[in-house]
Amino acid sequence: MKLLTKDEKKQLLMDIAIEQFYKNGMSKTTISGITKEANIGKSTFYEYFKSKEDVINQWFKAIFHSFSHLANELNGIKKNKQKILFLVDFSCGSEYTNEKFITIFIEFWRLAFSQKEKESIEIIKMFYMEFSKQLELYLKEGIKDGEFKDCDTKKITSAIMAQIDGFWLQYMLYQDGFDLAKYANYAIKTLLKGIEYE
Repeated sequence: MKLLTKDEKKQLLMDIAIEQFYKNGMSKTTISGITKEANIGKSTFYEYFKSKEDVINQWFKAIFHSFSHLANELNGIKKNKQKILFLVDFSCGSEYTNEKFITIFIEFWRLAFSQKEKESIEIIKMFYMEFSKQLELYLKEGIKDGEFKDCDTKKITSAIMAQIDGFWLQYMLYQDGFDLAKYANYAIKTLLKGIEYE
């Protein structure tokens, strides 16, 4: 059997932990169960993670970090409205809109707020702040470029974020019967129509 590098061991432990969180929930998943399935000693787990909570935090940090690749795609889009819709489509129609991701996402939110897990709350804030900052930037650029009328960009950004959150909540409830990307795209287009020049 091939010897795993440190990065491969860490990734293996994370993948198994996330799969077990998905199947059993965090409370029923044990570090012993994770390391047993990985065929890696329990002490090795603690070389990479402080706790089960740390696994889920690192997993989300990695996901949020992976969003940085979007910059290249966004640079190729000329209109600010299209940039905003691209971000909406990505957040509502990407590989992250599946049952497994949503289940882990709910566990992450539960952990953050029910257990007052400070690091998890900071990760959520970081994501919201970065996403909001991008949306507001494109609104301001759109005003400057004559795409949008002068408006309160903070309030419009907040409305876009609230719409996305609302549609995610509906998707979590209905899943297969609810086209998250389609509804979110329609709602945000309608909202932006109110500030666009005819």
